[in-house]
Amino acid sequence: MRPAIPTLALLGLVLPEGSRATLDFPEAGKVAGNGSCNRFSGTVEIAGGAHTFGRLGSTRRACAEAIGTQEARYFQALQNAERFARRDPDGQANP
Repeated sequence: MRPAIPTLALLGLVLPEGSRATLDFPEAGKVAGNGSCNRFSGTVEIAGGAHTFGRLGSTRRACAEAIGTQEARYFQALQNAERFARRDPDGQANP
């Protein structure tokens, strides 16, 4: 399994202090991660730099309001995203 990609700067979302959203591709056709409060998983089709996420399922933990709001925005942004770029933890492009 590859390490999860911090998505702090991805999608233009600002995370509340102390939260961390991640996105991981544990195997071909699968996606998983942490929305800041809840874990999620689902399917993904990747062709070149374009991708399509299938329905994402997540746990349903009670979250602080700010983190829950950010997490809902993150999940929606993932579903709406049409392409992605890999970045190192310092934000540099990683082809």
